[in-house]
Amino acid sequence: MFKIDFNKLVFLLLPTHKRGNVTLVFLLAALKPVIDIYDAFIAFRYQKNLEATYNSQVLGLETYLRNFFGTDDIFIIDSELRESVHVYNKQENIHEPYIYQKDEELPAADDNWFFNTKEDEELSYNAIIQVPASFESSSFEAILKKAINQYIFSDKTYIIQYIWKN
Repeated sequence: MFKIDFNKLVFLLLPTHKRGNVTLVFLLAALKPVIDIYDAFIAFRYQKNLEATYNSQVLGLETYLRNFFGTDDIFIIDSELRESVHVYNKQENIHEPYIYQKDEELPAADDNWFFNTKEDEELSYNAIIQVPASFESSSFEAILKKAINQYIFSDKTYIIQYIWKN
C-alpha cells in the first residue's frame, strides 16, 4: 500500500513522446523533496509499527530492549512478592498485628511490624532490569530509561542493575 516507485511513476505518467532521459532526470530532480519526505514517512511508519508490536509484558519488553540495544544479555527479573497486610487503628480493638512507625515505642513482643516511610518506599521496586556492565554510562542509562518508560505500566517501578558477564 505504501510502496511507491517514483521512477516508474514518473515514467508511466509521461506521454510516450516526452519520455527522454533529460525529461525523466529533470522531473525526478524536481520530485526529490517529495521523495525525501516519503522516505522519512516510511522510516517513521516502520518505527511506529515496531513499537506497536511490543507491550509491557516482560517477554515483549525484554525482546524490545534486546533488539533496540543489539544484545542478548538484557534480562528483566521480577522482584520478590510482598505480603499485603491490612492496617488497623488502635481504636478498632482488633487483635491483628499492629503496624508501628519507627518513632513509636514498641511493646516487648518480637513480632513487630513497621510502616514504610517515603524513603523506604523509594527503595522498593517491581522489577530488576539487568544490563551488561560494558554499557554503563549516563547517556546509555538515559536512553534505557526512556525505552523502558515508553512500555512499562506507569505504576510499576524498576531498578537498573549492571552485571559482569564471566
